[in-house]
Amino acid sequence: MKRNIPIRILALVLCVFLVPVCLWADTVGKISGKITDQETGEPLPGANVIVQGTSMGAAADVEGDFFILNVEPGRYSIQASVIGYQSITVENVLVSQNHTTPLDIQLPSTVLEAEAITVTGQREVIRMDESSSLLTVESSEVFEVPMVTSLEDFLNQLEGVEDMVIRGGGLDQTELQVDGMMLVNNAQNRPMMGLINLSSVQELSIIKGGFSAEYGNVRSGVISVITKSGSQTAYHGSVDFRFAPAQMKHSGLPLWDLDNYYLRPYFDPDVAFVGTQEGWDDQPDMASQYGEWEGWNSWAERQPELEQTAQEAQDLFRWYHRADGADKLGHPHGVNKYGNVPDWMGDLSLSGPVPLVGKLLGGMTFFMSYKNEADAFALPMPREYVKNQNFHLKLSTSITSNLKLKIEMLQGYMETARGAGGAGGQAGGQQGLFMSSGNLALLQGKYNASSRTVFYDYAVMPIDISRGMLGVTVDHILSPKTYYSLKVANVQASFDATEDMITRRNFYDKNNHEATKGNILASFGGIAVDESPYGYSGQGYVYMGGDNQLRALGAGGRDWTTVNTIQVKFDFTSQVNKYNQLKAGFLYNTDELNTHFANQSEFDVTGNFDMKWHFSPYRFGGYVRNKIEFQGMIADVGLRLDVNEPNGEWFSVKEEDRYAKYYRTKYRAEFQDIMRSAGLMEPAKGQT
Repeated sequence: MKRNIPIRILALVLCVFLVPVCLWADTVGKISGKITDQETGEPLPGANVIVQGTSMGAAADVEGDFFILNVEPGRYSIQASVIGYQSITVENVLVSQNHTTPLDIQLPSTVLEAEAITVTGQREVIRMDESSSLLTVESSEVFEVPMVTSLEDFLNQLEGVEDMVIRGGGLDQTELQVDGMMLVNNAQNRPMMGLINLSSVQELSIIKGGFSAEYGNVRSGVISVITKSGSQTAYHGSVDFRFAPAQMKHSGLPLWDLDNYYLRPYFDPDVAFVGTQEGWDDQPDMASQYGEWEGWNSWAERQPELEQTAQEAQDLFRWYHRADGADKLGHPHGVNKYGNVPDWMGDLSLSGPVPLVGKLLGGMTFFMSYKNEADAFALPMPREYVKNQNFHLKLSTSITSNLKLKIEMLQGYMETARGAGGAGGQAGGQQGLFMSSGNLALLQGKYNASSRTVFYDYAVMPIDISRGMLGVTVDHILSPKTYYSLKVANVQASFDATEDMITRRNFYDKNNHEATKGNILASFGGIAVDESPYGYSGQGYVYMGGDNQLRALGAGGRDWTTVNTIQVKFDFTSQVNKYNQLKAGFLYNTDELNTHFANQSEFDVTGNFDMKWHFSPYRFGGYVRNKIEFQGMIADVGLRLDVNEPNGEWFSVKEEDRYAKYYRTKYRAEFQDIMRSAGLMEPAKGQT
């Protein structure tokens, strides 16, 4: 698989020197409050309010009110001072994205010089300026949750979120923003959550409903992640390494155990040879718990052409399923053991001023993180692990005191597996469990048809997924009351599922589907076998409960989909007066969707297909909103316009096409009449 990290790094370096006017932006907050005399409560006009460690600040107006815009999320120390009063520093003031942090400060008067007073800010119990169902958490709160190693793990712990689905909606109805830019695979409209390292998260915000006019193309929820930036004065680093010893990841007995739900009727001495009806006739609970089986004696008698004894038939079944004892029969792969590899994860970060040239580049800082994770599959798979590698780099600098630049790159690679079904370009791949709820239940003694490939390692397709984002943004402060943000980002995803781990030609004689000639490893009566069950479903095969749990050959699924998205986002914010904050902006998004996925089974060609299309849709969204804050009353009103252009045409049929005539209007009418008469379609309006 081609990996394009060198190209992305080159593009990043070029951006540093050729685009000196950009920053990740409107993921910022606001500080607002009043400065008053501690004794009289009178306002103190002209009082200075400074955000320590930054160039941000404000002066109180004639009524003592002040506000500071465009403050990045984090915790700050705020100092208030005026001549004739002691200065006060409020520490640990929390600023969150899209939120006004209230901060009222009372200054004590003094005649003589006195020491400054330091107090600690308290987190708001109720956020009065929220008009939506919003949850905001800091990175420290994320790490306090045990057993959380990814953003998905943490989100799934939250109320109203289950399997990354918010409020019961689909995953394709959820928007993910990273530093204000959408991180979404637009082939499936699904967030690329696995690309974000926990060590990179500064703040996480989840909006579950009541979206403002600023958000478009979303129904269920918005997940907004603010990533960390480097310090200009010190270096910081973190190491998070976790290890879990090898273990079974499901309840119940392992697949090779002769007493598990699948195998017990075929090996239990009480019923294996005589059948479940006779052997368990006095144990109705056993008969109802396991599947029905006629017994090996009956099986061998019904098929004399196989020249098998009942014991040989059972041994063949043991060989196919690599059950306990298969190694003693000479199976080259032995017993189907699994759960014997550990899980591990490493998440590293480093940040600080850029060495050597940082001061020459406007005090440029960096933040970088790297994550490498291996999550073992719960059941036998063509790969032992889901492997995930992510790299994150963020550069921040100030061109002037009012113009800032940040450049950001995320790049990730995943090695996983997927089944043959579904569409192309599935963003997330499969996690290490790779086990449906049906399979989990089956190993506890229940039946579900989804278990049909549980004994077959190669029933799924290995797939490699490459994903990344490169973005630059401008944050320009025009005045203490007005600023704008411009963001440009490129999001890419590519999928590579091209070859089964095992193919028919390796294990088949094409003419009779028997064991490859010259490669016979064992014989059971008249049946000769090779490495079965890998690619073998020939004469003498036992179907357990009518369900073929040894699927012939591999998954057959293929995926060559690539997605390339360009986003341009502009936001303008102005504090018109202390009661009204006006915000307006637009988002332009264009996609290059090269979708190509297929099913290419060598064994069963009836289900094969090859789907390919190329489209370049685009969409535009604009909004205007006004946030009104007046004496405890807060309102967020706005207007939004969205334009979506598929940039394609309806499917058309040429006259020379083989089935062209069946697409004509008269056939459509006949088809609809048949459907209505069968009760499968509602009558047309005006008809009965």
